[in-house]
Amino acid sequence: MSHQSVDQTAIVKTLLSLVGRSTLPVRQARSDERHGTAFWFDDLVAAGPDGPVVRQYLVTADAMTRFDLGELVLRPELCDPPVNPDVLLMPGFAEQWIRLERLGLAVMPTTGLHAHAERRGWRWTTDPVDDGLAAAVGDLAALDGRPAPAYAVGHPVPPRPGDGSGPAVVAGHVYRRNDNTLGWQGAIPDGLAGAPVLAVPPGPDGTADPLCIGALLPGRGRDTVVTFDHVRLALSDLAPPPPPPPRPRWPRRA
Repeated sequence: MSHQSVDQTAIVKTLLSLVGRSTLPVRQARSDERHGTAFWFDDLVAAGPDGPVVRQYLVTADAMTRFDLGELVLRPELCDPPVNPDVLLMPGFAEQWIRLERLGLAVMPTTGLHAHAERRGWRWTTDPVDDGLAAAVGDLAALDGRPAPAYAVGHPVPPRPGDGSGPAVVAGHVYRRNDNTLGWQGAIPDGLAGAPVLAVPPGPDGTADPLCIGALLPGRGRDTVVTFDHVRLALSDLAPPPPPPPRPRWPRRA
């Protein structure tokens, strides 16, 4: 095995250890046409004496939320105990999301998801992307017009052999466009819309220092990574997530 392949193997392992437990496949129910990836994100609101105050969201591409009946695939390793059937069928799916219109993303406050799990006798065991991993403005400043290696972590359709229910890592490059947005160079398999994208720049001591730079937004000839500086700014304009609705009934598909 070459040195390069060893390095890539190590990078994939590191990235999956960081965000592999934050992702869920999302799709239009009863359809083979709409597949994407959503990920859990802890938005840091304040750091108080009693610990950090966060608002938790599920994040994905807005295009993956524009249907009435949607599904989240419940990965068994992210549910304790594992649930069967492993699909959460959600009527009124489009209404569950808050749209970050200018960014092309949508977010769902996770209060309802946690309440649903509690009523059903299980709990989520996800590891959300947090403030320490999500890139800040200063981290993103180093990205310029030169393509830099980057990696999307999501759920391709069909799944790759050996992936099981977990995500795959898709390599590509990101670069700064003239309009200051971040472009993506590389293939985007079906199912990767909304996936978290990570870069692995060297840290101060020369070792790899992975950062989640944003979410992948495929476009016709204009694939984009929506960066976390814009995501945080958009989330700061939102009111606090509302309390969960009274006992929503989301059937699980048999």
